[in-house]
Amino acid sequence: MNGEIFGTDGVRGRALEGWLSTEAVEALGRAAANVLGDGANAHRHALLAHDGRASAVSLSNALARGFASANLSTVTAGLLPTPGLAWLTSVREDVAFGAMISASHNPAHDNGIKLFGPGGRKLTDAQQSSIEEQMRAAFADGTVGLESTGAESSTVSEHVVEDSSLGSQYREHLERHAAGGGNPLDLTGLKVAIDCANGAASEVGPQVLRSLGASVDVLFAAPDGKNINAGCGSTSPETLREHMRETNAKLGIALDGDADRCLLVDETGGLVDGDAIMAILARDAVESGSWDDQRIVATVMSNRGLHRALAPKGIGVVEVGVGDRQVVEGLEREGLMLGGEKSGHIIFAQDGVFIGDGLLTALHVLDIC
Repeated sequence: MNGEIFGTDGVRGRALEGWLSTEAVEALGRAAANVLGDGANAHRHALLAHDGRASAVSLSNALARGFASANLSTVTAGLLPTPGLAWLTSVREDVAFGAMISASHNPAHDNGIKLFGPGGRKLTDAQQSSIEEQMRAAFADGTVGLESTGAESSTVSEHVVEDSSLGSQYREHLERHAAGGGNPLDLTGLKVAIDCANGAASEVGPQVLRSLGASVDVLFAAPDGKNINAGCGSTSPETLREHMRETNAKLGIALDGDADRCLLVDETGGLVDGDAIMAILARDAVESGSWDDQRIVATVMSNRGLHRALAPKGIGVVEVGVGDRQVVEGLEREGLMLGGEKSGHIIFAQDGVFIGDGLLTALHVLDIC
C-alpha cells in the first residue's frame, strides 16, 4: 500500500496484484469517476478498451464497479488499440473520460491502466495526485488487502455495455487520415505484412490495410490471453524480418501490444526504427511545404544520425527527456507537428490531439512511399 501508484504511463504492474488487484482497481475506478467524470450525468459515460491479455475482463469489471459506485456508466469498445481509445475519447461528446487496460509491450502476466481525460489527453499531475489521494484513503485503515484475487473473470460484468461499432469508427478515422497529402490512400496491388503482436490491433490492423486495397500477410494476430508480445511485435521483429526476406511483400509493420508504437521492415528485411521513421516523415513534410516551423521533437535517446539525416533539409530537433509525455509537452510548448521516440512511438499533433498511433504511422509512411 506504500508503493507508487502512477508510473510514467498510468498504473502498471503484475496483473491482479498490488495496485492492480480487483479491489484496488475498483477504488481507482471510483476515484477516477470522482475526479474526471460528470457524476450522475446520464448523458456521459466512461469508455473502456483493452489489449489481448487474459486479465482484461477482470480489470474491466473492477473499473466498471468503481465507476458505477460514483454514478457513472461504462461502455467498452473491447479489443482496440490505445490510440483508438484516446481518439474516441477526444471526439465523442458522450464520453466523460477513457480508460485503456494494457501493459503495452510488457509480457502477458503484467497489465496496466492508462487514463485519458477530456479531449483524449493524458492526465495532468494534479489529476493524478487527486486520484491517488482518494485511492490511498480507501485503503488507509488496512481492512482491504492488495493481494491477487486468484481466478480471472471471462464474463463481462452487468455494469459494462459493449459497443462493437466503436472499432469501426476508429478504422474509418484511420482511413480518412491515412493520406497526408489529402488524396485517398490507395494500396491496391501492394503487398504488406503486419505483425500485430497478438495484441490490440489484431482485428483492426489487417482490416484497415485491406480496406485500402492492400494484399496483407498477417502475423501474430490471434490473442489467447497469454501470447501477447511473446516472440513477436515491435520488441521481437525477427520473424517479421525473416518473412520479408522470404516473400515479395514491400513493407512490414511491427506493432506492440497496444499498438501505440510501430517499427517498420523494408523489403530486404532491414529494420526501420522510430528515428528513421521520423526522418522519413519530417523530410517529406518539409519537401511538400506543409510545415511553417521546420523542427521536430525527439528524446535524448534518439541516435545522432537522426540529426544528421535532417540537417541537410534544414530540419531542427528539439530534445526532451525520455517518455511520450515529455514529447507531447515539447510539441505543445514549441507548437510543432511531429515528435517521437526511437522505440517507434511517433506522435502527431493532428487536429490538436496528441496521440501516438502505430497504425497511423505506418499508413503515413505507406502514403509517402
